[in-house]
Amino acid sequence: MVESFQTPHFYLTVEADAGELQQTRQQLLPVIESKTGIRLTLTDLIIKIVAKALERNPALNCSFADGSVKLFKRIDIGLVTAVEGGLMVPVIRQANKKSLAEIAQIRAELVQKARTQTLTREEMTGSTFTVSNLGMYDIDQFSAIIQPPEAAILAVGRIADKVVARNGEMVIRPMMNLTLSIDHRVLDGVLGAQFLQSVKNYIENPLNLIL
Repeated sequence: MVESFQTPHFYLTVEADAGELQQTRQQLLPVIESKTGIRLTLTDLIIKIVAKALERNPALNCSFADGSVKLFKRIDIGLVTAVEGGLMVPVIRQANKKSLAEIAQIRAELVQKARTQTLTREEMTGSTFTVSNLGMYDIDQFSAIIQPPEAAILAVGRIADKVVARNGEMVIRPMMNLTLSIDHRVLDGVLGAQFLQSVKNYIENPLNLIL
């Protein structure tokens, strides 16, 4: 972490309306649970969203090592997971090619293995991009430290009701903050902003994940 934090991080934050995302989860809950026995979580949806956003913004799916940049064709998402005594990052491979049911099942299995300290080395190495979600701990917003040699990490805050302006009127909507930490040696603000726009669009229009 010390080595990582010495790299030139910079941060971009976007706020998204999570109302449609919550409704989509509720609609899919019984479907996914009947197929897998696993409850679909918002984290599962975020993993799928990030994977699709990386397809649209492949420049973010890269690493920086030994002075050179490597772009990946595969999209393997690391998920920061709290375990006794620290953190582990199991990897969901080719997340962009997996259904939500598959992601939910794999996530549940990997998180359980992380918490029982039974992850294999293969299951926690080789991610191309990482997601850290602290929303379940009522954290509104935070900045995550990049996991080398990756070039970016997405920090996900909680969904909370806020008063926002819609069509000239004040309404209450479930909003969430997402903060992208970027290695400035590799990526610039425009690329990061375009990626966050894609993430925000999928959150606010989650049916696009299925269509």
